Amino acid sequence: MSRSVRMPLIFLMLAVLWGTPVAAPFRVFAQAVRDLVYAGAGAVGMVGMARVVVLMAVLLALLSGLLLLGRTRHAEIVAGSCALAGVLWHMGARLGDRTFTVETAAVLIGLGVLLLLLLLRLRGANVRLGEAFALSPGVLLLLEAAVLPQMERWDVPIGALPGWTMSPDLTVFVTDWNARIPFWAAGIVLAVIISVLMLVSAAPSDKGKHVK
Repeated sequence: MSRSVRMPLIFLMLAVLWGTPVAAPFRVFAQAVRDLVYAGAGAVGMVGMARVVVLMAVLLALLSGLLLLGRTRHAEIVAGSCALAGVLWHMGARLGDRTFTVETAAVLIGLGVLLLLLLLRLRGANVRLGEAFALSPGVLLLLEAAVLPQMERWDVPIGALPGWTMSPDLTVFVTDWNARIPFWAAGIVLAVIISVLMLVSAAPSDKGKHVK
């Protein structure tokens, strides 16, 4: 399957499974970046609109950077680096409140699977997982800034989604949004940008050496 077909399919699968334990390792990584950037922006005095714009910009930049890295010979390091970062952030939080959840188990299982793939030197599977991690910031942005707020607007409960037992925190974006442009409109713009970045990264290179 070519990268141009595979990337949209992975994105769609992540979006559908985002609130389920299956997507926990990818969701935790994206949420770790979101929360760290949001806290960091607040620590340097950013509030309101500026804080949200910085957060969106960093997530888009991370999406772009990881997608570009996935087109190089260093694509194999994406999955391991992202998984480790997500696990460290999640376990730090769990040690702080002394809890062990279904999400924690899913994250640790995901890390175990990744380590097994590395030991078996299954490069193809490792690269595919890296692509999923690379797309996770975009999935988080699309869902939390566009799709899920619209569901709340039309009184569609998140719990109605099949298998979604882990509801995202939507307050990060909505609370500080004070622009004249409706938040749903900003979400549509983000969706377009994410789609363009994904499609551009999936396009064949001039030399035809893109990852297949």
